[in-house]
Amino acid sequence: MTDEEKKLLQETAVLADENRTRLEKIEKKFKRARVWSVVKLFLILLALIVGYFFYFSQLSSYSNIENAQQGILQKIGGSQLQDLLKGL
Repeated sequence: MTDEEKKLLQETAVLADENRTRLEKIEKKFKRARVWSVVKLFLILLALIVGYFFYFSQLSSYSNIENAQQGILQKIGGSQLQDLLKGL
């Protein structure tokens, strides 16, 4: 083997080592991205479930129209709205 061939083999070995380290970094990034996507999906589902139960707990407190009107009036507290609802 000539000196030129040895030099080329050494350069190839260095490049292969650099490629291996870059590939390992890319694989780590993909693993982190995969884990993060699962975490995001879990958080979205958790928010939907909590929102669903909160919605129905609030809906059950307004079981009929009169309770709903009273709840709205308490939150808004406007006499004009009371007059408007009485007109209906």
